[in-house]
Amino acid sequence: SGNPAAAGLLTTMNDAHLQLATLYMMQKQMDKSFAEFEKVWKSNPPDNRGFVGMQAVKLAGGKGNEAVAALKDLVEKNPAVPAYRLQLASFETTAGAQQVSNNPGNARQLFQNAIDNYKEILKTDPNSSDTWVRLGMLQRQVGNFDEAVSSFEQASKIDPKNINALQNEAMLFELQGKKDKAAEAYTKILGLDPENWLALNNMAFLNAESGKNLDQAMTWAERAKK
Repeated sequence: SGNPAAAGLLTTMNDAHLQLATLYMMQKQMDKSFAEFEKVWKSNPPDNRGFVGMQAVKLAGGKGNEAVAALKDLVEKNPAVPAYRLQLASFETTAGAQQVSNNPGNARQLFQNAIDNYKEILKTDPNSSDTWVRLGMLQRQVGNFDEAVSSFEQASKIDPKNINALQNEAMLFELQGKKDKAAEAYTKILGLDPENWLALNNMAFLNAESGKNLDQAMTWAERAKK
């Protein structure tokens, strides 16, 4: 049955190593961070949090493909742990962003893989507003605008106060030239957060561009600047 006290001590020690590893990463001391994560991974029994942390260090160091491959293997070995798939999708998104300029084809594939993973996660957890937003952002990235709008709308339906969902939806409407719909979304944001600088700034721009409500546009712009 094991020794509960020993297990508790191991967990405490691993937590300390993880905190130290995170601090080292924040300080850009990647070798030290990797070493602390590795201690957690090599504990007895192995703690997968250390393994994930090791891959995060690789990702931060530009070794995105290697980190993604390792996380994909972890997911395949632990299909019943949604947190690993969520981490994989996040890694794929970051690795894709790192490669947009020098390897756009691979970047697009990474984004598509992340989309597929988020969709898989949503099959078992369809009420995660944050996951719908992440999915929508990736769909926008690969040019699937209608799907992205649907994802942002689903996020808002689940959590009407999710400002991130409304902001992404509004900016996408602007990108599509649907300025009236963008204004509706920004208005909803200001109803939730009257001092949201992004909504104030963009509403001022939309009104100034159309030549309508110029006094109101000036007020919004001044509030955004403040």
